[in-house]
Order: sequence, then structure tokens, then C-alpha cells
Amino acid sequence: MDGEIVLSDNFDSYTTHKFDRASLEQYEREQAMSLGKDRVRINFNPSADNLVDTIKQATANLIDLCDQNCDSGAGTEERRLWALAMTHFEDAAMWAVKAATTRQAGHTSVTRAVGA
Repeated sequence: MDGEIVLSDNFDSYTTHKFDRASLEQYEREQAMSLGKDRVRINFNPSADNLVDTIKQATANLIDLCDQNCDSGAGTEERRLWALAMTHFEDAAMWAVKAATTRQAGHTSVTRAVGA
């Protein structure tokens, strides 16, 4: 379904743009992207794996929590620690996604974290 949307910076001037439904939905997703969602690439999941979605959403929430607490009033050391936490959450998510997709990709490992 195609339509029009009115975008305005103020009440005195209006700009009308034509959008198709897919473009409008993409625009809305991009506008709503939080730092956490951006960092974990929340919309990138070519395997459509539910576990990957869960890992990414949980990690995005943790990164956003850190970002909300790392405000301009925080001291240098506090901001550094929040930044480190966000980096390590992002790193952990990448490893978790790799773990979640390894079995479906048919990969095996010589060493095992658990078991024989």
C-alpha cells in the first residue's frame, strides 16, 4: 500500500514525501535505532535464528542501559568503565552468536569447553 507522509520541522512549513509501505517501515526502523541495537546490528540475522535474535536483543538492552548511565555528568573514569562494559557486551554478543550458529553450520571443534 502506497501513501504519503507529511514531515515537518515546525508548524510553519510542511514537506510531503511519497513512500511505499516497505520504505516507510525501513525509515521507522532506522529512526528508532538505539545505540545498543546499532552496535549489535539488530536487523542482521540472515539465518532468521530465534536464538540469535534473543542474544542480540538482550545485548542491545545491556548496551543501552550502560549508555543511559554514561551521561555527561559522569567523571572520566566512570565514562571509561561504562564504555568498556559496552565494548565487552558487544564482544560477548559476537561470540554468543558464533556459538549459536556453529552447530547449524555443521562446524565441529577439536576441543570442547564441556564434556569429552
